[in-house]
Amino acid sequence: MQRSPRLDAIVYRIGGNNPCYVSEHGCSLARDKDFYNSLSKLRSLVRDDLDAGIYPPGKYSYIRPFVTCVNTVLPLRDGERLQPFFSCSYEAEDYRGRKGFVCTCPTNYLSNSGNALIDSFQALGEVIESRYAGEGMNDLARELPKTPFVTTFDLYDDVPASREVSAMIQRDNGSFVAFAPGMELRSLADDPYEALEGLERDLSENPSLTRGHVLNADPIFGPVDVQLSLRETFSIERFLVSIAPFKNGTRYYRAYAPQAGVTAKSMTIEGAVDSIKDAIALRFNGSPLADVDNSLATRPILTTARLSPESNN
Repeated sequence: MQRSPRLDAIVYRIGGNNPCYVSEHGCSLARDKDFYNSLSKLRSLVRDDLDAGIYPPGKYSYIRPFVTCVNTVLPLRDGERLQPFFSCSYEAEDYRGRKGFVCTCPTNYLSNSGNALIDSFQALGEVIESRYAGEGMNDLARELPKTPFVTTFDLYDDVPASREVSAMIQRDNGSFVAFAPGMELRSLADDPYEALEGLERDLSENPSLTRGHVLNADPIFGPVDVQLSLRETFSIERFLVSIAPFKNGTRYYRAYAPQAGVTAKSMTIEGAVDSIKDAIALRFNGSPLADVDNSLATRPILTTARLSPESNN
């Protein structure tokens, strides 16, 4: 029976005075006060549920996520509405070694796929627009407040760990540029995935540049809602963030908000989220609303660059 060694997970935090993390994959669900303990429990449950035949094994093994916001024009009953949705496209490989991209929207569980990265996001946007056709604002408002994290996890312990660094892809005058935050290397190409491949080659050929940047575990991606004190008014805006786990004696987390151009660091995931929110709020404190709109108009793609096994850190 074919089983995917690396799977996707949706993780969200619940509870007030006694919060915990809830991790989901398929119809399997686990809870724990610690983020990674929740994922570990989820992995055990998924294995048990697969063995019990509760649901079939996945068609794909996920390699890594690509996270961005997909702009949609929703044909609501009350009129058309331009609405971005937090979305994740997983680079995936089937049991025959054929690659593709499986794109999901974790706020409403819609999904689609494509042979290319951009195609998968476009296909998902079309599915989202179809889902809300003729719906009212109340239907949309039930799902928009959700801010889940997404990540990946290995189903078995014997899967060799890949060496990765945080990476980002942005549009650049009709092309795409890929880079790793904190490094000077840039890779330009007409296709976003090709730009990332170029960055991976450059980083693998210059391993000394990645010292201190190699991730200790699978990265975490998600949206955060931040209250901004602007020149004209107060406003709550949603920003994309990545949380990268590192280990230098002890584990710590580095959060990055590319749309605000700020970073933060903490010993805990919760602290990293709170610190990056504070950094975003400080970045835009007293700024005009137009500055925020211009920053949020950028749609970076957050991902990781995979280093070749031959490169040494």
